Amino acid sequence: MDYDVALSFAGEDRPYVETVASTLKELDVKVFYDDYEKVTLWGKDLYTHLQDVYLKRAKFTVMFISKYYAQKLWTSHERASAQSRAYTENREYILPARFDDTEVPGLLPTIHYIDLQETSPQELALMIKQKLELLGVQPGTAYSKLTNHQLAVKTLTFVGRLRDALYSLETTEREIQMMVYLKQPALEDKSRAEQLWRRQHALSDQLRLQMFHQYSSEYKIEAILQRDEMLARLPSKLNVSRDAFIIHTYEYPTSSYDIRAIVDDLEKLARCLP
Repeated sequence: MDYDVALSFAGEDRPYVETVASTLKELDVKVFYDDYEKVTLWGKDLYTHLQDVYLKRAKFTVMFISKYYAQKLWTSHERASAQSRAYTENREYILPARFDDTEVPGLLPTIHYIDLQETSPQELALMIKQKLELLGVQPGTAYSKLTNHQLAVKTLTFVGRLRDALYSLETTEREIQMMVYLKQPALEDKSRAEQLWRRQHALSDQLRLQMFHQYSSEYKIEAILQRDEMLARLPSKLNVSRDAFIIHTYEYPTSSYDIRAIVDDLEKLARCLP
């Protein structure tokens, strides 16, 4: 087959889907996304070609369901082709991802879907890659081609970037705390002092939220890819222990301490590479 996954979506939902497609490319997943096929599609009978893609040439199809998806003629054609393929498979072929609760003909309400209002494009791309691996497809990543030394250097450089981001966050937090500490003795009004204290906590919370968003959008995928590649290469005799906490932390850090734990874990793995 030519594609690991085909993406079926309405044009109105393109901004989200485009990020999914670009992230999948970074993950070395072979994806059918129309903007990547402009030259291939040029001059072709689209009705026949798209039927062929969704019926025969992809390992599975992610269907991005929305009110727009249900209204379009082309998405109805893609859906019909994908459903025809699903009928002949003995495993899941259509993977629904929903922007809303729009009903789609032929798609049973009991089929589990991903809620896109709670899932970022990058997270969805990672889930698609994980689904491929569950089906026995190993697409590989850009890190797969590196030597151990190159991978270690790449990871330690990445660790340095993430440490710098953490240092910037913690420095700003300390400056805010110091500002409150210096001002409080001059405030005789206890309510003003309490208001200042609450303001400091609100600013600190805002900084942490910004850090989590930055980690999710800029660092998360790279961190997980590097971790998985290094774990696949480490000899068993090193017995690098993996607990459920650190695995979950890569996906959902809840504090700057969690991100520091990720950084420390990546550095440990890089230095353990033979």
